[in-house]
Amino acid sequence: MKIRKIKVNGFGNLENKEIEFKDGINIIQGRNESGKSTLLKFIPGMLYGLNRNKSGKDIPDYESYTPWNIEDFSGTLEYELDDSETYEIFRKFKRRAIKLFNKNGEDIADNFSIGKNKENNFFYEQTKITEETLMSTGISEQEKIKIDYSEQNALIQKITNMVQTGSDSISYNKSKDALLKKISTEIGTDRTTGKPLNITKTNLNEVTQEIEMLEEYKDKQLDIYEQKKKLEKQIEEKTLEINLIKKQKENKEREKVDRTIETGYVKRRERSFSHYIYIVFLILPIIAGIFYLPLVGISILSGAIYLFQYKKYKEQLKEREAKRNRANEDIAKITEEYEDLLYRIEKEENIKSGLLLRSHTLKLDEENILPKLEDLVNLEEQRLQLENKLEELQELEKSINLAIEGIDRAYEKMREGIIPRFTIKLAETIGKTTNGEYKNIVLGDAGLMVELKNGDKVNVTQLSTGTIYQIYLALRIISLKEIVGENMPIILDEPFVYYDNERLANVLKYMSKELEKSQILIFTCSTREEEVLKESNCNFNQIHV
Repeated sequence: MKIRKIKVNGFGNLENKEIEFKDGINIIQGRNESGKSTLLKFIPGMLYGLNRNKSGKDIPDYESYTPWNIEDFSGTLEYELDDSETYEIFRKFKRRAIKLFNKNGEDIADNFSIGKNKENNFFYEQTKITEETLMSTGISEQEKIKIDYSEQNALIQKITNMVQTGSDSISYNKSKDALLKKISTEIGTDRTTGKPLNITKTNLNEVTQEIEMLEEYKDKQLDIYEQKKKLEKQIEEKTLEINLIKKQKENKEREKVDRTIETGYVKRRERSFSHYIYIVFLILPIIAGIFYLPLVGISILSGAIYLFQYKKYKEQLKEREAKRNRANEDIAKITEEYEDLLYRIEKEENIKSGLLLRSHTLKLDEENILPKLEDLVNLEEQRLQLENKLEELQELEKSINLAIEGIDRAYEKMREGIIPRFTIKLAETIGKTTNGEYKNIVLGDAGLMVELKNGDKVNVTQLSTGTIYQIYLALRIISLKEIVGENMPIILDEPFVYYDNERLANVLKYMSKELEKSQILIFTCSTREEEVLKESNCNFNQIHV
């Protein structure tokens, strides 16, 4: 890949800055505080976006590089990949908005996915290079001007990390120790009290015991429910039965009334008829004797008729008497049946009252166990949460152990194949840039060892700061070539602070010859690089900022 052109509209202290880069070595020279490091940061910022989280820094990159004096926080970057395809990206940092134009001027940004950081993944999907990988290999940010003993050790650790893992920020031993510590602190074991795994299992056992004690209330609730359903059915049936008996009682009441009325009517007819006969056939002869004697015969005839009618009346009376007696018997029977119905109603009402009382008792029992059932529900939720937590912890432990196994396998694979190749190429590079002063480099249990001209091997910690930096730079370059498929630019910020002129000349000559197919951007406040390249007759592109 080659960076062809950048245009900074607003980024940190930079405004309206346009720069064109060329193949080979580009020297970007400027005084301190002129914006060289900001310009360097603009490049990965355009490719990956700016982190809005602190990520271990005091201030997020997004805030650090927000323009000082203008609102336009944007820029463009034109680049060419190894397949000769060219692209131009326009990015507005505030909106996380980009446009990616191909050589035909078409915006193809939507062809790529959006990452978890809400940035477009176009560059990763084009090159398979993460920002972390690029920053660990192809881009070397400015180091401090002064380095003390502890910082030298940190630099040596970075070199060891690069050889072991391919990244200066990742240590094999520290990574493994960190994972083991993660198991110890975030998971623990069954016996380590106060640790998540032990606490979770203890709480789960306690909750399970409480649930087992409260389980009987679920059976009680089910039993109460079944009893209530049965009682409701019985009460319903009893209510229907009582209503039916009451209906029968009402019918008997009407039947009794009807029979009683009928009996009273018969009695009245008997009295009315007897009085009528008595008056007519008894008084009539008397009236006839008083007023007209010839009517006596008629009176006697009337008497005879009376006697005949009376006899007939007696027979009718006897018949009515029998009918009345039968009616009275019916009334007595109806009354008996009516009273039996009243008794049955009272009896069934008592049974129904007992059923209602039992239903009320069950309702009270149900109300009494509801709090227990609510506790049971809460405990079951707690148990589910604890089971999920336990499963998460076990899965986390499993994942971490798998990661440790993976690290071990990867490290062994690197020890067997990659590390020897790295150290061979590193030794070749160091030999060329130091005129053969250091011939061989080996990474073993004693750390990173360097072979001197006389054959002696010393730990890298015994070398000068300049040599340590030289090894570090060489290893980054080698890692970039070995790890990354795309021929990425090598971007260095003040990389030669600890180099004397001879060492600087060796390194620049090596870059000019051995890395001629790579684009190299060197940001510096010094003119030494320019002078050495001119003296060595090496081609380079000079850019002043």
